[in-house]
Amino acid sequence: MRSVPANNNQTLFDLSIQELGSVDGVFDLLEANTELQLDLAVPSGTKVYIPALAMDSRVADYYSRNGIKPVSGLGEEVQLSDEDLTMITQNLEYDLVNGDHEFPSVRLFNLRDRLTVQINYSGIADGGIPEDPPRDWHDMVGIYIDQSLDGINFSHVPRSQVFLDPDAQTHTYNIIGLLTNYVRACVQLVEPSQGIIHQIIWKVL
Repeated sequence: MRSVPANNNQTLFDLSIQELGSVDGVFDLLEANTELQLDLAVPSGTKVYIPALAMDSRVADYYSRNGIKPVSGLGEEVQLSDEDLTMITQNLEYDLVNGDHEFPSVRLFNLRDRLTVQINYSGIADGGIPEDPPRDWHDMVGIYIDQSLDGINFSHVPRSQVFLDPDAQTHTYNIIGLLTNYVRACVQLVEPSQGIIHQIIWKVL
């Protein structure tokens, strides 16, 4: 996936016309650059990912050959903090009674190869497995991480599986050695299980 720097007061609509030859590509740009907004200018110099081939190559080639950089912003810029660029929060409110699930993927920016994953949850239980003897890991709700370079084809991240402690409400751990643009969390349940997964917070280290 290539990228281009935004010029002063350019919006995603401008960049869609410039790079893809049509405003119809603006939602592809938004999906690949989720920290940006449709109706505000992109901060000058921001790297904008271009995920698709030109929809109208004649228009895109014309803009490129003539060095035309369309501008429709009104001087307003999307102000991005360091936190915006390194942390993504998924608010899920997922009820484990619903069964196994793969959560929506998130695009990671500034990823080197290390990632912190924080899972916030409540009411986790294992469906009546007795506490005496204590539960072992086979009887607990598991979370594992998938990764993908294109957001379509996912594979399991080795050593990414953790088990949620019923006596806690959050679990945080680090993953290293990632080579990816997208990640998603998947739930592995003991049947029956119960509880709510409230949030998953992804923070690039």
